Amino acid sequence: MSRARSGFAADRRGTVLVEAAIGMAILVALFTSGLEVARYVLLQQKLDRTAMTVGDLVSRGNLLTEAEVSNIFAAAPHLVRPFDLSGQGRVVLTAVRREGGAVPAVVWQRFSDAGVAADSRLGSLGETASLPDGLSPQPNENLFVAEVFYDFEPLFGLGVLSEGRLYHRSVYRARLSDEVLAD
Repeated sequence: MSRARSGFAADRRGTVLVEAAIGMAILVALFTSGLEVARYVLLQQKLDRTAMTVGDLVSRGNLLTEAEVSNIFAAAPHLVRPFDLSGQGRVVLTAVRREGGAVPAVVWQRFSDAGVAADSRLGSLGETASLPDGLSPQPNENLFVAEVFYDFEPLFGLGVLSEGRLYHRSVYRARLSDEVLAD
């Protein structure tokens, strides 16, 4: 019996397979982690670009109509492809106006139909707008704010990135008109 044990202990066949299995596990973990980080960075860029594009489109016209807002909301998911903005995100458009010497207030808001439940971080209709530090419209001037929310879920549960809500915002001054919305 001891001869069989000593023969088994001296046998070195298969040691390369053990080393290869450990090496492959490490390589797969590195590959999936790198893939997840690249996916996260791409999503962040697309959400930022979506907020900028939506804000730019809203601020361009002479008079913003409900039909134009609907068209902008319909276009937003195409900007985020291959990610699912309609299912995991939401776009919020807000107009902020400062009447005379008053504080800036939210004068209207529109929310994309589908997606997650998310409220504007600027405040609600009629409330004082919670604008970023140092940003305030001039008297009788409008600001358009596009906010994009997205509930991120990692593909792989490796602990490299955690799930959570991503947020991007862009702020534009009204360019051609003081009118903010026509019904």
